[in-house]
Amino acid sequence: MGFRKVLLLAGYKSERVEAMIEELRGSLPDGCSIDISVESEPLGTGGAVVNALSLLDERFLLINGDTWFDFNWNRLIAGQSGNSAAIGVREVSLADRYETIRLDADGTVTGVINRGEAFDPPFYVNGGVYCFTREHFVNRPRKFSLEADLLPSLAAEGLMKAHISEGYFLDIGIPDTYARSQVEIPARRTRPVVLISGRLVIEAAADTATAVAAANEAGHVVLALGLSASEVKAANAGLRQQAAHIDGVMGHNNSVGDASLGFKLDASRVLVVGSSEDNLGLYLAARGLPVLSVNELANCMIDARGYR
Repeated sequence: MGFRKVLLLAGYKSERVEAMIEELRGSLPDGCSIDISVESEPLGTGGAVVNALSLLDERFLLINGDTWFDFNWNRLIAGQSGNSAAIGVREVSLADRYETIRLDADGTVTGVINRGEAFDPPFYVNGGVYCFTREHFVNRPRKFSLEADLLPSLAAEGLMKAHISEGYFLDIGIPDTYARSQVEIPARRTRPVVLISGRLVIEAAADTATAVAAANEAGHVVLALGLSASEVKAANAGLRQQAAHIDGVMGHNNSVGDASLGFKLDASRVLVVGSSEDNLGLYLAARGLPVLSVNELANCMIDARGYR
Protein backbone atom coordinates (compact mmCIF):
# COMPACT_ATOMS: atom_id res chain seq x y z
CA MET A 1 0.00 0.00 0.00
CA GLY A 2 3.01 2.29 -0.29
CA PHE A 3 4.12 2.32 3.33
CA ARG A 4 7.89 2.11 3.57
CA LYS A 5 8.75 2.82 7.22
CA VAL A 6 7.80 0.29 9.91
CA LEU A 7 8.30 0.60 13.66
CA LEU A 8 7.42 -2.37 15.90
CA LEU A 9 6.46 -1.68 19.52
CA ALA A 10 7.62 -4.56 21.68
CA GLY A 11 7.84 -5.56 25.33
CA TYR A 12 7.41 -9.19 26.31
CA LYS A 13 10.06 -11.38 24.64
CA SER A 14 11.26 -8.36 22.65
CA GLU A 15 14.55 -10.15 21.95
CA ARG A 16 12.68 -12.51 19.61
CA VAL A 17 11.24 -9.53 17.74
CA GLU A 18 14.71 -7.97 17.47
CA ALA A 19 16.09 -11.21 16.03
CA MET A 20 13.30 -11.29 13.45
CA ILE A 21 14.03 -7.68 12.45
CA GLU A 22 17.71 -8.45 11.91
CA GLU A 23 16.71 -11.23 9.52
CA LEU A 24 14.25 -8.99 7.66
CA ARG A 25 16.59 -6.05 7.14
CA GLY A 26 18.71 -7.94 4.66
CA SER A 27 15.77 -8.57 2.33
CA LEU A 28 13.91 -5.25 2.48
CA PRO A 29 13.42 -3.40 -0.82
CA ASP A 30 15.23 -0.11 -1.39
CA GLY A 31 13.75 2.78 0.56
CA CYS A 32 12.18 0.57 3.24
CA SER A 33 13.14 0.45 6.90
CA ILE A 34 12.07 -1.52 9.96
CA ASP A 35 12.96 -0.62 13.56
CA ILE A 36 11.89 -1.48 17.09
CA SER A 37 10.92 0.41 20.25
CA VAL A 38 11.14 -1.66 23.44
CA GLU A 39 9.27 -1.08 26.72
CA SER A 40 11.29 -1.94 29.83
CA GLU A 41 7.96 -2.53 31.61
CA PRO A 42 4.32 -2.75 30.45
CA LEU A 43 3.11 0.78 29.61
CA GLY A 44 -0.31 0.05 28.11
CA THR A 45 -1.40 0.45 24.50
CA GLY A 46 -1.09 4.24 24.71
CA GLY A 47 2.06 4.35 26.81
CA ALA A 48 3.88 2.15 24.29
CA VAL A 49 3.35 4.90 21.70
CA VAL A 50 4.51 7.62 24.10
CA ASN A 51 7.66 5.56 24.67
CA ALA A 52 8.30 5.55 20.90
CA LEU A 53 7.31 9.17 20.22
CA SER A 54 10.79 10.35 19.21
CA LEU A 55 10.88 7.70 16.46
CA LEU A 56 7.51 8.55 14.88
CA ASP A 57 6.63 10.82 11.97
CA GLU A 58 4.25 13.71 12.52
CA ARG A 59 1.35 11.62 11.18
CA PHE A 60 1.43 7.84 11.32
CA LEU A 61 -0.64 4.67 11.23
CA LEU A 62 -0.93 2.62 14.42
CA ILE A 63 -1.87 -1.03 13.94
CA ASN A 64 -2.66 -3.79 16.40
CA GLY A 65 -0.15 -6.59 16.06
CA ASP A 66 -2.63 -9.38 16.76
CA THR A 67 -5.26 -8.57 14.13
CA TRP A 68 -5.42 -8.75 10.34
CA PHE A 69 -7.81 -6.18 8.86
CA ASP A 70 -7.63 -6.26 5.09
CA PHE A 71 -8.74 -2.97 3.57
CA ASN A 72 -7.26 0.07 1.87
CA TRP A 73 -5.38 1.76 4.71
CA ASN A 74 -4.70 4.79 2.50
CA ARG A 75 -8.34 5.78 3.10
CA LEU A 76 -7.41 6.59 6.71
CA ILE A 77 -4.81 9.09 5.49
CA ALA A 78 -6.69 10.81 2.67
CA GLY A 79 -8.30 14.06 3.78
CA GLN A 80 -6.63 14.15 7.18
CA SER A 81 -5.44 17.54 8.41
CA GLY A 82 -4.67 19.39 11.62
CA ASN A 83 -5.28 17.35 14.74
CA SER A 84 -7.77 14.94 13.19
CA ALA A 85 -7.60 11.17 13.68
CA ALA A 86 -9.13 8.17 11.89
CA ILE A 87 -10.03 4.59 12.76
CA GLY A 88 -10.90 1.52 10.70
CA VAL A 89 -14.08 -0.23 11.84
CA ARG A 90 -15.81 -3.46 10.82
CA GLU A 91 -19.48 -4.35 11.20
CA VAL A 92 -20.00 -7.67 13.00
CA SER A 93 -23.06 -9.60 14.10
CA LEU A 94 -21.88 -9.95 17.71
CA ALA A 95 -19.63 -7.46 19.50
CA ASP A 96 -18.93 -9.34 22.72
CA ARG A 97 -15.13 -9.38 22.35
CA TYR A 98 -14.59 -5.86 21.01
CA GLU A 99 -15.03 -2.19 21.76
CA THR A 100 -17.92 -0.85 19.70
CA ILE A 101 -17.56 2.47 17.92
CA ARG A 102 -20.61 4.74 17.78
CA LEU A 103 -20.84 6.92 14.65
CA ASP A 104 -22.98 9.71 13.32
CA ALA A 105 -24.20 9.98 9.72
CA ASP A 106 -20.97 11.46 8.31
CA GLY A 107 -18.69 8.94 9.99
CA THR A 108 -17.62 11.10 12.93
CA VAL A 109 -16.99 8.96 16.00
CA THR A 110 -19.30 10.03 18.82
CA GLY A 111 -18.49 7.41 21.44
CA VAL A 112 -16.70 4.22 22.40
CA ILE A 113 -18.71 1.44 24.08
CA ASN A 114 -16.84 -1.02 26.28
CA ARG A 115 -16.66 -4.71 25.46
CA GLY A 116 -19.86 -6.56 26.28
CA GLU A 117 -21.88 -3.36 26.75
CA ALA A 118 -23.22 -2.84 23.20
CA PHE A 119 -26.72 -4.25 22.77
CA ASP A 120 -28.24 -2.42 19.77
CA PRO A 121 -27.01 -3.16 16.21
CA PRO A 122 -25.37 -2.21 13.96
CA PHE A 123 -22.17 -3.16 15.78
CA TYR A 124 -19.15 -1.34 14.36
CA VAL A 125 -16.14 -2.75 16.18
CA ASN A 126 -12.67 -1.32 16.54
CA GLY A 127 -10.56 -2.90 13.79
CA GLY A 128 -7.26 -1.93 15.42
CA VAL A 129 -6.02 0.33 12.59
CA TYR A 130 -5.70 4.06 13.28
CA CYS A 131 -4.26 7.24 11.82
CA PHE A 132 -2.88 9.56 14.54
CA THR A 133 -0.55 12.52 14.90
CA ARG A 134 2.25 12.91 17.42
CA GLU A 135 0.20 15.66 19.06
CA HIS A 136 -2.38 13.10 20.18
CA PHE A 137 0.26 11.57 22.48
CA VAL A 138 2.00 14.70 23.77
CA ASN A 139 1.45 15.43 27.49
CA ARG A 140 -0.11 12.01 28.03
CA PRO A 141 0.78 9.88 31.07
CA ARG A 142 3.72 7.52 30.76
CA LYS A 143 1.29 4.62 31.21
CA PHE A 144 -2.19 4.77 29.71
CA SER A 145 -4.71 2.88 27.56
CA LEU A 146 -5.36 3.88 23.99
CA GLU A 147 -8.83 2.29 24.06
CA ALA A 148 -9.97 3.50 27.49
CA ASP A 149 -8.41 6.98 27.47
CA LEU A 150 -7.42 8.37 24.07
CA LEU A 151 -10.26 7.12 21.86
CA PRO A 152 -13.07 8.38 24.16
CA SER A 153 -11.42 11.79 24.47
CA LEU A 154 -11.05 12.15 20.69
CA ALA A 155 -14.68 11.10 20.27
CA ALA A 156 -15.80 13.68 22.84
CA GLU A 157 -13.97 16.40 20.88
CA GLY A 158 -15.31 15.22 17.51
CA LEU A 159 -11.77 14.77 16.19
CA MET A 160 -11.98 11.18 14.93
CA LYS A 161 -13.52 9.82 11.74
CA ALA A 162 -14.35 6.16 11.12
CA HIS A 163 -13.80 4.31 7.87
CA ILE A 164 -16.18 1.36 7.59
CA SER A 165 -14.83 -1.59 5.64
CA GLU A 166 -16.16 -5.03 4.80
CA GLY A 167 -12.61 -6.32 4.37
CA TYR A 168 -11.43 -9.61 5.84
CA PHE A 169 -10.92 -9.29 9.60
CA LEU A 170 -9.36 -11.76 12.04
CA ASP A 171 -8.29 -11.29 15.66
CA ILE A 172 -5.99 -14.07 16.93
CA GLY A 173 -6.80 -13.37 20.60
CA ILE A 174 -8.35 -16.77 21.34
CA PRO A 175 -7.17 -20.29 20.42
CA ASP A 176 -9.89 -20.87 17.83
CA THR A 177 -9.10 -17.75 15.78
CA TYR A 178 -5.35 -18.32 16.15
CA ALA A 179 -5.83 -21.79 14.62
CA ARG A 180 -7.88 -20.25 11.78
CA SER A 181 -5.11 -17.75 11.10
CA GLN A 182 -2.65 -20.54 10.25
CA VAL A 183 -4.80 -21.45 7.24
CA GLU A 184 -6.61 -18.25 6.34
CA ILE A 185 -3.77 -15.73 6.46
CA PRO A 186 -1.53 -17.56 3.93
CA ALA A 187 -4.54 -17.80 1.61
CA ARG A 188 -5.04 -14.02 1.82
CA ARG A 189 -1.57 -13.51 0.35
CA THR A 190 -2.67 -14.67 -3.10
CA ARG A 191 -4.40 -11.77 -4.83
CA PRO A 192 -6.25 -11.06 -8.07
CA VAL A 193 -4.49 -8.58 -10.36
CA VAL A 194 -5.50 -5.36 -12.08
CA LEU A 195 -3.25 -4.35 -14.99
CA ILE A 196 -3.73 -0.67 -15.76
CA SER A 197 -2.42 1.20 -18.76
CA GLY A 198 0.42 3.56 -17.89
CA ARG A 199 -1.24 6.22 -20.00
CA LEU A 200 -4.25 6.27 -17.67
CA VAL A 201 -1.95 6.48 -14.64
CA ILE A 202 0.04 9.41 -16.03
CA GLU A 203 -3.12 11.30 -16.95
CA ALA A 204 -4.12 10.90 -13.28
CA ALA A 205 -7.76 11.77 -13.87
CA ALA A 206 -10.12 11.67 -10.91
CA ASP A 207 -11.93 8.63 -12.32
CA THR A 208 -8.60 6.75 -12.54
CA ALA A 209 -7.95 7.42 -8.85
CA THR A 210 -11.47 6.27 -7.97
CA ALA A 211 -11.02 3.03 -9.90
CA VAL A 212 -7.59 2.30 -8.42
CA ALA A 213 -8.84 3.02 -4.89
CA ALA A 214 -11.77 0.64 -5.45
CA ALA A 215 -9.34 -2.08 -6.58
CA ASN A 216 -7.16 -1.42 -3.53
CA GLU A 217 -10.23 -1.73 -1.30
CA ALA A 218 -11.22 -5.02 -2.92
CA GLY A 219 -7.77 -6.47 -2.19
CA HIS A 220 -6.45 -6.60 -5.75
CA VAL A 221 -2.80 -5.97 -6.62
CA VAL A 222 -2.66 -3.03 -9.06
CA LEU A 223 0.20 -3.04 -11.57
CA ALA A 224 0.96 -0.33 -14.13
CA LEU A 225 1.95 -1.30 -17.67
CA GLY A 226 4.55 0.63 -19.62
CA LEU A 227 5.86 2.82 -16.80
CA SER A 228 9.14 2.93 -14.90
CA ALA A 229 9.29 2.48 -11.14
CA SER A 230 10.12 6.18 -10.75
CA GLU A 231 7.08 7.19 -12.80
CA VAL A 232 4.84 5.03 -10.61
CA LYS A 233 6.39 6.54 -7.48
CA ALA A 234 5.64 10.05 -8.75
CA ALA A 235 2.07 9.08 -9.66
CA ASN A 236 1.51 7.55 -6.24
CA ALA A 237 2.36 10.83 -4.52
CA GLY A 238 -0.80 12.31 -6.03
CA LEU A 239 -2.93 9.16 -5.91
CA ARG A 240 -2.42 8.74 -2.15
CA GLN A 241 -4.29 12.00 -1.53
CA GLN A 242 -7.27 10.24 -3.11
CA ALA A 243 -6.78 6.99 -1.14
CA ALA A 244 -5.35 5.15 -4.15
CA HIS A 245 -2.06 3.35 -4.73
CA ILE A 246 -0.32 1.57 -7.62
CA ASP A 247 1.47 -1.48 -6.16
CA GLY A 248 4.12 -1.96 -8.81
CA VAL A 249 5.09 -2.24 -12.47
CA MET A 250 4.49 -5.09 -14.91
CA GLY A 251 7.37 -5.28 -17.40
CA HIS A 252 7.29 -6.44 -21.00
CA ASN A 253 8.58 -9.86 -19.94
CA ASN A 254 5.73 -10.21 -17.40
CA SER A 255 8.11 -9.52 -14.50
CA VAL A 256 6.78 -7.55 -11.53
CA GLY A 257 9.02 -4.56 -10.89
CA ASP A 258 8.34 -4.04 -7.19
CA ALA A 259 9.68 -6.71 -4.85
CA SER A 260 7.87 -5.12 -1.90
CA LEU A 261 4.45 -6.42 -2.93
CA GLY A 262 4.50 -9.30 -0.47
CA PHE A 263 1.71 -11.06 -2.38
CA LYS A 264 1.47 -13.93 -4.82
CA LEU A 265 -0.37 -12.95 -7.98
CA ASP A 266 -3.33 -15.05 -9.12
CA ALA A 267 -2.88 -15.30 -12.89
CA SER A 268 -6.36 -16.80 -13.28
CA ARG A 269 -8.02 -13.63 -11.98
CA VAL A 270 -6.76 -10.66 -13.99
CA LEU A 271 -8.56 -7.50 -15.04
CA VAL A 272 -7.06 -5.23 -17.71
CA VAL A 273 -7.87 -1.53 -17.71
CA GLY A 274 -7.08 0.64 -20.70
CA SER A 275 -8.73 2.53 -23.53
CA SER A 276 -9.08 2.27 -27.28
CA GLU A 277 -6.65 5.19 -27.55
CA ASP A 278 -3.61 3.45 -26.09
CA ASN A 279 -1.46 0.57 -27.37
CA LEU A 280 -2.62 -1.83 -24.68
CA GLY A 281 -6.28 -1.36 -25.56
CA LEU A 282 -5.67 -1.66 -29.29
CA TYR A 283 -3.53 -4.77 -28.88
CA LEU A 284 -6.05 -6.63 -26.75
CA ALA A 285 -9.14 -5.44 -28.61
CA ALA A 286 -7.62 -6.70 -31.88
CA ARG A 287 -7.42 -10.15 -30.31
CA GLY A 288 -10.96 -10.06 -29.00
CA LEU A 289 -9.89 -9.74 -25.37
CA PRO A 290 -11.91 -7.58 -22.97
CA VAL A 291 -10.49 -4.29 -21.75
CA LEU A 292 -12.33 -2.38 -19.01
CA SER A 293 -12.54 1.38 -18.79
CA VAL A 294 -11.70 2.96 -15.45
CA ASN A 295 -15.40 3.54 -14.80
CA GLU A 296 -16.20 -0.10 -15.53
CA LEU A 297 -13.46 -1.18 -13.12
CA ALA A 298 -14.80 1.06 -10.35
CA ASN A 299 -18.34 -0.23 -10.89
CA CYS A 300 -17.13 -3.84 -10.90
CA MET A 301 -15.31 -3.37 -7.60
CA ILE A 302 -17.93 -1.26 -5.83
CA ASP A 303 -21.04 -3.14 -6.97
CA ALA A 304 -19.73 -6.71 -6.92
CA ARG A 305 -17.28 -6.31 -4.03
CA GLY A 306 -14.44 -7.41 -6.26
CA TYR A 307 -13.83 -9.65 -9.22
CA ARG A 308 -14.74 -13.25 -8.41
